[in-house]
Amino acid sequence: MAKTSRAGAHAHSRHRVPTGDGWPITLHEYGDPDDTRVPVLLCHGACSNHRIYDLGGGVGLAPYLSRDGRRIFCVDLRGRGDSFPESR
Repeated sequence: MAKTSRAGAHAHSRHRVPTGDGWPITLHEYGDPDDTRVPVLLCHGACSNHRIYDLGGGVGLAPYLSRDGRRIFCVDLRGRGDSFPESR
């Protein structure tokens, strides 16, 4: 799984999980990566992306939950948000 940091953003890091057909699935990670509790996975609906959970400026469900130290993953499903092939 590729990992890139997102300096200046509320997300701790972004993970691009490769798929066999070139359409990666992207996970945005928030919170403490050393948290030992079960992580929370937030999955958007059909016509949205991970930004539905992070409205910017520390506002949104993902930043709210991560302030408690929880490890949060917001997924961008295929063809949404950051889940597009590099050569699009």
